[in-house]
Amino acid sequence: MNSLDYALLEKRGYTLRHSILILLIIILASCEQPNLTKITIGTNLWPGYEPLYVANEKGAFKDLNVSFIEYRSTSQVLNGIRQGTLDLAAVTLDEAVRLKSQHVDIEII
Repeated sequence: MNSLDYALLEKRGYTLRHSILILLIIILASCEQPNLTKITIGTNLWPGYEPLYVANEKGAFKDLNVSFIEYRSTSQVLNGIRQGTLDLAAVTLDEAVRLKSQHVDIEII
């Protein structure tokens, strides 16, 4: 093989590597971003939970898929947690202790 043959092989390798790189970039760029997991938060009518709604209105959760459900009573919120229809719930400490005493798998944050 002479130097011309080596130059052609090197050029083909260069072109092939760059073609693969461009193809990978196109494939990665065309991938859809995953849908955000929906988070459902349950509250009841109590002034102490209003900061959650104010934060939502101010855009604190704008990059998240969060929905609020406002129930009429605490019992409905607790039932939502027990039944698994809520991901999060705004409850007072005594309500959280009551859920724990009923062996509901919750985490207090």
